[in-house]
Amino acid sequence: MRDSKLQCESPEALLEEEPAVPEDPPFFSQRMGLAVLFGAVFTALARAFIAEGRVGNTDPSRWSTGHFGSYMNGINSVWIVAPGVIALGTSSRQLETLSPRIRSLRRAIIVLGASATCSSLLAWQQWNPVTGCVDQVLATCLVFCVYVLGVMRGGWITTATLGFSLCTVASIMAEESLEEYQPFPHATFRICGVLAAQAALNGGLRIPSLAALLRLSLPMIVLWLGHIQLEWLQARCWEKQYCTYLFEPRQYLKGVARNCLALACFAGASLVLLRRDEEESKGQLLPEEDTPWDEESSKPHNFLEGGQSKVEA
Repeated sequence: MRDSKLQCESPEALLEEEPAVPEDPPFFSQRMGLAVLFGAVFTALARAFIAEGRVGNTDPSRWSTGHFGSYMNGINSVWIVAPGVIALGTSSRQLETLSPRIRSLRRAIIVLGASATCSSLLAWQQWNPVTGCVDQVLATCLVFCVYVLGVMRGGWITTATLGFSLCTVASIMAEESLEEYQPFPHATFRICGVLAAQAALNGGLRIPSLAALLRLSLPMIVLWLGHIQLEWLQARCWEKQYCTYLFEPRQYLKGVARNCLALACFAGASLVLLRRDEEESKGQLLPEEDTPWDEESSKPHNFLEGGQSKVEA
């Protein structure tokens, strides 16, 4: 009777089991300790450069290219939320593959990215010690949390996050000698940071591979740099001695709105690219079309009859 009861169970009943909750990776492992120490050293070094005023000085009167560099660095702050926008589209099935600790850190980074965007927009438009300090603290916490999340994810995600994080720190230090080319040095620093956040937040979820991440970065870079060129042609600061009018609230908000439009175009392009990658990955998992059709195996089986026949036997 016990054997017949097992034979009578349907496949749906056998599959209806509680899903296994992914275990959290060991946070205090040797790899995590070395990675956190390495990130803390580079973060402290970058913060020392910023604190001494060598890099990241947002006082418009000290920019060699005038006020346009500060203006573009301000309105381009909306790109900080780009990884969070992509992450909001992650399905619940994909989130179930992550451990609770990683999901919590992921949510914290999304909120921290939105907060850093607002603080950066305000700091570049109206610089003072309070707004500047808040902006630098939030940006530092965001970069460090992205770094830790990337290390916890493992695989190619860790490699990509480490690589782009190193490029972020290196671009911060190189910005000192490239002030005359602003806003492009600061844009390079932010692009590297955004790519690191894309790998840590969306790698292995909405972005299946490193190649997909690089493909996704192309429209972002084109829209980012192209918008800088359009703003430069519209402002025509090379014909004016001062461009302080760019920091007036109405003019500044117009620039932010135009940058939000560029971000929306990137979100649409990324949706198309990610959907195509998802369809390609599903196509690789489907069986071959030339597999012979087995009529007997296609018929539904009656598990009750099978169980009863075994009991009678």
